[in-house]
Amino acid sequence: MFKITPIALTLFITTAINIAVSYSSWQRRKSKGGMFFALGMAAVTLWTLAAGLGYSAVPLNLKIVFAKMDAVGYNSALPLFVLFAIRYTGLDNWYEKKWVRVLLFLIPLSNIMLITTNELHGWVWQGFSPVKGNVVVFEHGPGFIWVAITGYLMMFSMIAIFWMASRRGSDISQRQGRLLFYASIFPLAANLVYLFGVKGAEGVDWSSVTFSITG
Repeated sequence: MFKITPIALTLFITTAINIAVSYSSWQRRKSKGGMFFALGMAAVTLWTLAAGLGYSAVPLNLKIVFAKMDAVGYNSALPLFVLFAIRYTGLDNWYEKKWVRVLLFLIPLSNIMLITTNELHGWVWQGFSPVKGNVVVFEHGPGFIWVAITGYLMMFSMIAIFWMASRRGSDISQRQGRLLFYASIFPLAANLVYLFGVKGAEGVDWSSVTFSITG
């Protein structure tokens, strides 16, 4: 029912590290943006765990179940990290806008509902093609375009906020902003490799691992 592959093992090791980071960040939850960061890391932990279970599961139905858990993880992590970026960089005027918080809640929720009900409509995944290494390529439907676009909008928002932070404030603040900016680019690059199915990496998404490195 399960087969431990190098990809799955990497994700399980990453999950263990994420548990430690989540615990550590929870101890600092009272710092500015700390609560959102801690909850975001908890969501990333679920993401890497579900991804590892998905890559190690052999039956297709189990892979689909863990893919849905995976979706809950990353669709929760992205808005939480955007909120962390907003709070950490002092953009309190944006944080106080109700429509910003509503969008960051409703969009991920709609994505999760769309993915978890895929059997009813087939809009997100329309087929499944096994490849080597116990990997299955999920063939995307039109609903996946919406999930991808909204996910990228949140990632680009986070990157843009950190870029702005790298250009203002004290020298220390600017250095921290640059570090956060460069770190936030890694998950974007990894996800683009997955999205466009680069030869030799079909069906393999390292976004959760790179997001963990960013965290």
